Amino acid sequence: MTSERRFSRYLIKGVLGEGAMGSVYRGFDPRLERTVAIKTMKAVHARDGEKHNDFKERFFQESKVYARLSHPNIVSVFDVGIEGEEPFLVMEFIKGQPLDEWVRKHLGDLSKLLVKMCHQIADGLDYAHEEGIIHRDIKPGNILITEKRRAKIVDFGLAKLQDSKLTQTGLFLGTPSYSSPEQIISGRIDHRSDIYSFGTVMYELITGKLPFDADSLHAILYQIANEPPKLDFALYGDVLDVEALKEVFSKVFHKDREQRYQNAGDFAEDLGDVITPIKKINMLELLGKPKAKKGKKAKGKKAAGSPATADKPASGKSDPGKSDSDAAKRDSGSDSGSGGAATPRRRLLSDSHPSPVQLNETPQQRQIRQARDQFLQAYKARNLSSVRYCLKELANLGVDITRESQSFHELRQQIELQQHAARAANRERHIAKIREEFNIAYKAQNVASSRFCLEQLHKLEANIDKEQLMLQSLEARLKEIEVQRNQRRQQIEDHKKSFKIAHKKSDVEACRLHLEELKKLQADVAGETTDFTELETKIRKEEEQRRAWILKTRLQFVESLKERKVDRCRQLIFELDNLLKVDITKEVRDLEGLEEQLRQEKARNLKGDRIQAVRDSFNQALNERNTKRCKQAIQELRKLDVDHTKETSSLALLQQQIRTQEEAQIRQSMTHHVREKLAAALGEQDLKLARQHLKELKKLCKDTFSEEQAVNLLRQRFEEAEAIKLRRNMAAHLREDFQKALGASNVENARYYLKELMSLNVNAKSEKEALQGLEKRLKAEAELQERMIQQSRDEFQKGIAKRDLNHCEHYFRVLKELGAEVRDEAKALGRLRTEVRRKAGPNMSREEQEKLKQKMIEQFRFEFIRAFQDEKLEGCRYYLGELQQLKVDTTSEEEALTLLESKLSTRKVG
Repeated sequence: MTSERRFSRYLIKGVLGEGAMGSVYRGFDPRLERTVAIKTMKAVHARDGEKHNDFKERFFQESKVYARLSHPNIVSVFDVGIEGEEPFLVMEFIKGQPLDEWVRKHLGDLSKLLVKMCHQIADGLDYAHEEGIIHRDIKPGNILITEKRRAKIVDFGLAKLQDSKLTQTGLFLGTPSYSSPEQIISGRIDHRSDIYSFGTVMYELITGKLPFDADSLHAILYQIANEPPKLDFALYGDVLDVEALKEVFSKVFHKDREQRYQNAGDFAEDLGDVITPIKKINMLELLGKPKAKKGKKAKGKKAAGSPATADKPASGKSDPGKSDSDAAKRDSGSDSGSGGAATPRRRLLSDSHPSPVQLNETPQQRQIRQARDQFLQAYKARNLSSVRYCLKELANLGVDITRESQSFHELRQQIELQQHAARAANRERHIAKIREEFNIAYKAQNVASSRFCLEQLHKLEANIDKEQLMLQSLEARLKEIEVQRNQRRQQIEDHKKSFKIAHKKSDVEACRLHLEELKKLQADVAGETTDFTELETKIRKEEEQRRAWILKTRLQFVESLKERKVDRCRQLIFELDNLLKVDITKEVRDLEGLEEQLRQEKARNLKGDRIQAVRDSFNQALNERNTKRCKQAIQELRKLDVDHTKETSSLALLQQQIRTQEEAQIRQSMTHHVREKLAAALGEQDLKLARQHLKELKKLCKDTFSEEQAVNLLRQRFEEAEAIKLRRNMAAHLREDFQKALGASNVENARYYLKELMSLNVNAKSEKEALQGLEKRLKAEAELQERMIQQSRDEFQKGIAKRDLNHCEHYFRVLKELGAEVRDEAKALGRLRTEVRRKAGPNMSREEQEKLKQKMIEQFRFEFIRAFQDEKLEGCRYYLGELQQLKVDTTSEEEALTLLESKLSTRKVG
């Protein structure tokens, strides 16, 4: 019995739902003492060429991926396993209902929870997508609503675990109405396909309809793959922003997944912002009461033993996988021979009154008799699954079932033969029907439906050569038509966009041009025509208002001008210039004339008062002997264009008097000061300073006889002392200077000091021998240096001839180190550098040119410093000119050159 069945350690307590792909049971985990939901997958086999052990490994590996999902809006997977040949998953037990069933019962509360449920589903999807997991089959049946009204997503990844062998030929894996275009066309999907399906679910919740709906599966698939969605929000026209709502759903239903929302959270945010006012709506009154699904009977009239309700708890609470119950109802009887309706619930006890013989039966005999009666009934009804069940019951009761087994095998053979014949006939009918659908789709130029029909014919192993040629020609023709249509559509969109831009800018001519182009393209221009007419009317009205405003403003200006209101005139000119954009030349000229007239009147009134005040100020300053104030007063009189001859003469006389007094005071003070300094210099016996002060004193006064005698006496004393000191130390100093000259190899100085020594009658034999040795050595060095200089000059000239800048720079440095005159070489090197830079300029990068320039600047500054140290005036001037040609700051070099010229001129004069 079902209640005694086990999956691994889990006890089966009841059936929560059954479907074509598997069943869902309510189980109990005795180890953790909790209720769980167990979902099994029927008829799961290994792929072609895959061993059973490899399939098990694949099942467990893929199940581990889904088991790691842990989110409050996703049903958790606790365990996985394989019982016999039947894989199963142990999941969280949820007390709730699928979204579609919940909505039918709680449509009045949907508006209050719609935004909240949208965000919860989006959070669950985004979490799974971040973990790299795609659901593949988002639909209302795979979303549970708990008792606490929380949304939970179920069946993650089961569409991947159930490979193509689980479906019958010609069936679509997934739910067509909620599938994305790429899922239909190529089957290559990613997380954005889940977002597309999520958008379909939300659209259905808001409108009660699907965005793609048709009478046949082919038509639905074609619409999803090729046509735009049918978005209808007319019911919410007075409550919601319908255009914003259409924009959100147009993006989520875009055929190109790159143009859709890239995560569910963004879609939920945008949709939530638009549908927030929906909380105030009673959707039960707006959408009407939900209709019962086709094929369902009224409550209480269901078959007593239907597989979906046999073991359902009385509370009506659901579980993950409950969405498969509808599929179970559609596929019920698939194992029966006749393919009829589901078999009623089996009863082990008869409902009729017992006979007298039955009253004397033991319980075991009664069970055997009832099982045999049920076997006969099932055999007559040709219900193979019920016959198999009864055989199992009889075997469990210990009865010989040889005859019943033989009857069972005969019945199974008959049913299999009938099924085989029916499948063959069904295949031919199916092929004929698909060919007819292909012809209809071909005539309707429906490529997706035609391709789908070809795939079905190929799966049925039918000859499709003719259909393939027809499809290829249709695709080529439609592609050409589509290209033309897209070009026309793109032109229309471009002109409409340009029209809107021109309309915003109030450009009438541009609007008229784009409107004519749209009419040529036969586009709907009703809205544009209305906008253009309104724009013309608006601009004409604005122009009339503007002209009236200009006339009124100019009249006000004329009145203000007559009333001599300058500020009001300025304000009106500002309006004419900045607001009305008209020519204000005349108004500005009139205002300037008025201002000039007012200034002249004011000046005439103030000038007389100002002249008198200035003259009074001058007289007061003259009495106070304040020349500065007198000058200021005269300056003001000059500005006022008044005769100021008298004031100027008075000021000149005052200045002369002040200057004479100041000069006399200064001279007397300076004379006294110089006498004090001269006395101090004499006291310190500083002859030089005393002479200087005496000279200054002679300039300041004539009576300097006593000071001159004192200075002469001091000078005589110094001369006598110096003569004695010189004679005593001259010989020692000359020998010391001679040794320094020898150490510095300075022959001229050595000869001079030797001559001086000899003039003093000093023994200078050793100095004479040392000088002769130095002259011989310097002569030899000079000859060697001259040869090296000549060789370097030759190499430098070779570099010049070859235009080798590096070669010339090397031998230029050698010549300078040898102390040769390099003025000509420096000029030649500068010309070569300029020539090389000019030739390489177009090919050199700006950075390389800057480096070369910087290198030349550093070289010229280095040569300038060496020439300055050697006191070579011509060299300094040459390198200064080179630096100035390079356009650098030469302030420090010019100051150094000035200092050198002063130094050399002073030395020449001395």
